[in-house]
Amino acid sequence: EMKAGNRRIAFLMVAVICSLALLYQVQTRSLHWTDEMVRGADFESMTESGVLSMSFPMTGNFVITTIGERNGAMAGTVYEWSIDGAGILAFFEQGKKLDTFSLLSFDFAEVEVQTGVFGTTKYRRTLSAERGAARYPVTPQ
Repeated sequence: EMKAGNRRIAFLMVAVICSLALLYQVQTRSLHWTDEMVRGADFESMTESGVLSMSFPMTGNFVITTIGERNGAMAGTVYEWSIDGAGILAFFEQGKKLDTFSLLSFDFAEVEVQTGVFGTTKYRRTLSAERGAARYPVTPQ
């Protein structure tokens, strides 16, 4: 027969194991981009040196980008974008795929993505003036 103290320890161990398993499931769950997450939003990389900013208008499938060094030279261009059937955000130039962003985490103000070119990167997310300051729920699929 198990003593009361040992039962509590066994129960706590099972609870911790179940919690860790649930946390692992949530962290490895695949998130999918939606149009609602992208349209009318601006994204700016949160790296110390380089900067990539992207502005997605409310209409059309193009994105205005600026890339360069913080406090240094910058360049801008316009790319096309789409979200594929797996919920991955893809960027194109004249029909040629340049990069993809797989969504790792998402909330209103910050996203983390796995890119094909730059690896794992975090971005600040804000709504453009075109979309307005209205905050309505945006939920990853």
